[in-house]
Amino acid sequence: MTQPNWTLTLDESGNFESEDHKETLIIGGALAPDEKNSITTSWTGHLKKLCQDMNIANWPPHATTLPWNAREHILKSLSQKITSHGGHWLFVVKHTQSSNKNKLSIYAHMLSETVDIAARISALHGARTLSIYAASRTIPVSMVDAEIARDRGLALQVNRTKDTASDHSIWIKSHSEAEIRQSLDALSRERQGLLMAYPRPSTIRAETAHYGGAHPGIFYADFACNFLRRTLTQTSLPIPHEREAVLSQANMTIIDHDSLEGLRELDRALREDPPDLLRAARFVEEPNNNLSTRKSTTPTPAHVATHKGSLLAAKLIWDRSLSHLGNSLLRRNAASTGITLSDRVQSALSTKSGNYNSTWTALDAGWAGGGTVARSVRRHLATNREASARLWRQALECANHRGDISSAQTAQTEFTGILRHGISISLLAEAHQLDVLSHVYLQNHLPCSEDAIDDIVARLKQAANTLIARADEAGVLLGLASHKYPDLSSMESSPDALEAAIPHSPLQIREWHGPDRERGQMYGTASRTLAFCGEHEKAIHLALLARRHFAGSPEDLRINAAILARILIDRCRITPGAGNAGLSEVLASAGIRDFMSPAEASRTIKSDMSARFTLDLILRTLLWAPGVIPESQWIDALCSRERKAILSTLSAGHLGSHPTEMIARHAGEFLLQHNKREMSDLWFTLSRRLGETAPPESTLYRISVFTNKLATEPEAVPAGRSGSVLNPNFEYR
Repeated sequence: MTQPNWTLTLDESGNFESEDHKETLIIGGALAPDEKNSITTSWTGHLKKLCQDMNIANWPPHATTLPWNAREHILKSLSQKITSHGGHWLFVVKHTQSSNKNKLSIYAHMLSETVDIAARISALHGARTLSIYAASRTIPVSMVDAEIARDRGLALQVNRTKDTASDHSIWIKSHSEAEIRQSLDALSRERQGLLMAYPRPSTIRAETAHYGGAHPGIFYADFACNFLRRTLTQTSLPIPHEREAVLSQANMTIIDHDSLEGLRELDRALREDPPDLLRAARFVEEPNNNLSTRKSTTPTPAHVATHKGSLLAAKLIWDRSLSHLGNSLLRRNAASTGITLSDRVQSALSTKSGNYNSTWTALDAGWAGGGTVARSVRRHLATNREASARLWRQALECANHRGDISSAQTAQTEFTGILRHGISISLLAEAHQLDVLSHVYLQNHLPCSEDAIDDIVARLKQAANTLIARADEAGVLLGLASHKYPDLSSMESSPDALEAAIPHSPLQIREWHGPDRERGQMYGTASRTLAFCGEHEKAIHLALLARRHFAGSPEDLRINAAILARILIDRCRITPGAGNAGLSEVLASAGIRDFMSPAEASRTIKSDMSARFTLDLILRTLLWAPGVIPESQWIDALCSRERKAILSTLSAGHLGSHPTEMIARHAGEFLLQHNKREMSDLWFTLSRRLGETAPPESTLYRISVFTNKLATEPEAVPAGRSGSVLNPNFEYR
């Protein structure tokens, strides 16, 4: 049962007015349900008894006056007390990295943002009212800064009877209560959506931490903030198991300040009507879009802790929101949620960005999974067979991109079940797309065990021949239909310069010679399927046939060129001396001009995630078709550890998908060839991490077996038959 009344207690640690460009600032404390204001008495008694048991004469103790082991023991005990009340620690940590021009306003901003995220989280726990007790903040500043703070409304000048500041300093007191009320007032004006309303403010108080006067939670917060700051910033401290136990068992959420905007957007997306699951899922995957601003690819312990905490906070908001939505979606809301999700997913899939993790997270939550929202949407869309079929087809497409054969099989089965209950023109169009996607599903069974290769290859060849026959039949039908439209019958696709550059057998086009993207996709998919079977010449022929049907569609022509490039490069890999005639023209058509300067590769990827496929083509060419692309600049670019380097960019969480894994593996192999073992290991580590964290038995997970061997025993691979786990073929090599 949810508790409607919650309490947040806050303190801070760090020099917020410092000019130091490497300062760690913390605001936070305890967030807990407070039934009948029971916290005050209970927490006071607990802290007093704890100090008595530890023979601490003066209480409440200040963290900086106690030995380190005593601090650990106290914090662990306080954490257990907070957890027993159903609460947890919540901290916001800011890592300053440059000269602090807005030093006087940082505390006010961080206080408001901490209150904001605490209110959003407490709302998802059922809080209807929120009491906030913050430690009042009185500090000495220069006369100039005091005037600036007063003029900006940030603080009030105060008199102190015992002034310990220098003669040139003035004491100012932050307007903490006003900042807190303004933050809650601004939040109350935001869209509530179908989720629980944000809590109303109850008691708001800024208190001086005097013995016996202030709320006990302020002392809890003071102690925890000081402990946490020293833990995060002083790596020279011993890290015994006791300290790790405090941080891991304390129910402690430590949020990176740079992630707060992403967490707010996550909450807002889920409060749309209908909820925008796709936009929300992107922030669940990575709430902080500023990770690449760090100057080093090696994160500090503080960055690791706050990044993990931000991801946990995002997951908490996501999980609790979905749980509530699933129980509150009415028929209208559920149907619109599914249809809106389908529209947005289709837009995401059409970009071919290679970033499908967040798309799948949204699809799984809103349609394909076993959660309450997905079940509700499926139930209320059951009679809309066209919309249901489209969503299952999208689930199959997304699962294929992720190499998730289990989810893909489920999507195919559900789609087939819909067709058993009737057919329509719309369903036929979806079924056509499913035929093409089923090939990718079959391709994703590779690499596999050696005893399964013959069966999978036979199924692939049969599927390719069936798809070619259907494409030819479609050409006949279109040819018949085109005679009714004289303007159409005169259309004919002609070969382009790329087709002329590649040696191939003459193309035979059935009946309809004009542009036809659907038939182009069918021939192109069959081409990839045959390439997995090692039939490169037939694959090249079909890819060029598909190209004829993509006339007038630059994006399709670019993707087609990329497939042709992979086929030509794979032929060079398998058959040394096969020649690379036409490869330069194909690579140009595939877009490698976007990477004319290796030093600009990182910026290109940031502006267009799909450019990762082009970068992988370059690496494949460097590995298996040497001489086509100059090597030296690429070696330097791949070995750079600067924050704008390729490795740093691709290490960002939101880019952790299949194309990044391929790039990392091929970069590691390429640098290994050039005796750059240290950087090679870093690239292999990225590839292995992405593979080993992929869904079990997925294509990416199976490929990681080969990558591990390649990284540790490069002379031992490839081994076994083509298509086996230790000898991946075509695109998966």
